[in-house]
Order: sequence, then C-alpha cells, then structure tokens
Amino acid sequence: PGEAVARAAVVRLRPGDARARLALAAALAGGGAVDGAEEVLRALVRECPALSDAALRLAELRGRAGDRGEAVRLLAGVAARDPWHADAIAALGAALLDDGREADAAVAARRALRLDPEHALALAVEGGMAWQLAPLAH
Repeated sequence: PGEAVARAAVVRLRPGDARARLALAAALAGGGAVDGAEEVLRALVRECPALSDAALRLAELRGRAGDRGEAVRLLAGVAARDPWHADAIAALGAALLDDGREADAAVAARRALRLDPEHALALAVEGGMAWQLAPLAH
C-alpha cells in the first residue's frame, strides 16, 4: 500500500505522465487492488492507445481474471497497431492457447518466433501445444 500511495502522489503531481500511471497500476495490482489497477490501465488504453504496455498489462490482469476474450482483443489490438511487437504477439498466442484456440495460437507463436527466434513465451506456447497434442506416456 505504501508504494501505491507514493505512486498516486506522483500521478497527482504529473497526471499526464503515462509512465507514472503505469507504475501506479503495477503498484496497485501488486498490493492486491486489482480493480484500481484495471481502472488506471483502462484509462491509459483509452487515452494513449499507442502505449502498448498499458494494453499488455491490462490483458494480463483480464486473463488472470478468466476474461480470455478481452485479453485476446487487447493483445490483438496491440499486434494490429505494431506487427513487430514480439511480446504482444507471443502473449496473444498464450491467451489463444488458454482459450483453446490451438490453431490460432500456433500462428501467433510462429509469427513471434519469426521476429525473435528465442522468445521464451512463444517457445512455451509451442511447447504447450506439443504437450497438449502428445499422447500420455505411461
């Protein structure tokens, strides 16, 4: 809570500072105030759509809350605006895999790996698909 209070004070002094607002959202989420973090992130996504970090963090929170549809929409929006954003594309692959959309997840993972052949999350998505498709070994 102390960090969130300090971050909120900075935001009050510099309300237009998107990075300060991102830090506030992180502090709120880290302190368990997920609703407050989502509120800050939603405002950032609305006001600064080019700020990919806000959409990525909001997608992560929505995914944790079980709202895979919104997570996918947010991540797809980032990937559409910036087709070179390997982190967003890999996260999209993970969200699609979590949503049971293996074929779409595979496309996203391959795309992220073309941008960064060693991207850990994209490799994990590919590995997760391989694990899901492999027969159980006894």
